[in-house]
Amino acid sequence: MNILNEYEKQKCIEAFNIYDKNGSKRLEKEELRIVLEGLLLIPEMGHNPTDEELVKMISDVDSTGDGAIST
Repeated sequence: MNILNEYEKQKCIEAFNIYDKNGSKRLEKEELRIVLEGLLLIPEMGHNPTDEELVKMISDVDSTGDGAIST
């Protein structure tokens, strides 16, 4: 079951790539921090995460066990 259609998937990948500063196809802790802190510009969405929260967020979706979010 696909939740996103192909267009939506492509837009997510494009957004991911904006924050994947080193081109590793992974969002590491500091890159995720930049994404979440950027959302602070939208008060109802923004969050200033602690290191522990970042590690937890990543571990919840880390399918490879490498400590990052992968495409």
